[in-house]
Amino acid sequence: MPDDEHVSSSEKKTIEEKILDVSKHRSKNSASLTWRDCIKKIWKDDPLICPECDHKMKIISFITEMKPIEKILKYLGLWTE
Repeated sequence: MPDDEHVSSSEKKTIEEKILDVSKHRSKNSASLTWRDCIKKIWKDDPLICPECDHKMKIISFITEMKPIEKILKYLGLWTE
């Protein structure tokens, strides 16, 4: 964003008009309450609470390709053919 001293008043108004309030925006990458509540209801555990330290976790990525999923599960000894 340019310095105030180098921007005309008409440009300032244009810049200010482009500012959006995103304080209530929910990322589409975050888990929906429905998904979380469904897991909690079935398994009686919150899927976003760490079972080791009880701190809240957040989803940072989804793996959708089979090769990395297989590699991770094999490493953990959880892969079955």
